[in-house]
Amino acid sequence: MMVVVVYDIATGDPDGRRRLRKVSRKCADFGVPIQDSVYECELDAEQYRRFREDLAALILPESDSICFYLLGNRYRSRIERVGKERVQWNRETYVI
Repeated sequence: MMVVVVYDIATGDPDGRRRLRKVSRKCADFGVPIQDSVYECELDAEQYRRFREDLAALILPESDSICFYLLGNRYRSRIERVGKERVQWNRETYVI
């Protein structure tokens, strides 16, 4: 299924900047960046569960937030883009 992940990490102190780097790296492990703090991830149910748990463990819920948009398996007709795409990836040959 396609999952779009959007995060907002408070970076007012060194710990926040460290959390931002960790969240960004974890997202890059599972998907590709689309815009700043936005990733597209193709995951099965178990990968999604693990990914969500890993990200939840990295943030401070009182100051940070992560949103998961579950587009499902028939996502291609649900994604529209205007302008230049930030990345090009061939989902058929992309290997994680």
